[in-house]
Amino acid sequence: KIINESQTFDHCSPQFLLSSAHAEKIWWQIGLDNEFQLVPSNLDQIEKASSVISLPLISETFLNPETTYYFRVKGSQNNQWSDWSTPFAFKVNKPLSVEKVIFEQTDDHKYE
Repeated sequence: KIINESQTFDHCSPQFLLSSAHAEKIWWQIGLDNEFQLVPSNLDQIEKASSVISLPLISETFLNPETTYYFRVKGSQNNQWSDWSTPFAFKVNKPLSVEKVIFEQTDDHKYE
C-alpha cells in the first residue's frame, strides 16, 4: 500500500512511501495511465524490499511537469507475488526543459 500524504512532488525527487509488509522483493511501475498500458522500461523495476522507493536520477528525466502519472507496487514472499496496489496518481512540479539557448561570442573562445 502507498501511504504518501501528498500527490505532488514540488521541486523534489519523487519518493513513494510504502506501508510495512513482509516482502523479500518489490516490483514497482510508473505508468502514463491508471491501467498501466504504457510503462517505460526504466519505470518498471524489481528490487529488494524497502519502505521507501526513490527513483534513480535518470528516471526522473522521464517525468514531465504538470503531467499525471500512476505508481503501483506489489511484493513477493517465498516466490509468490501479491496483487498490485491501488494506483497512486501523482504529479511532479519542476522547471520546464531548456528549449532555446541564446548566446553571443564576446571574445576568442568566450561566449556570453
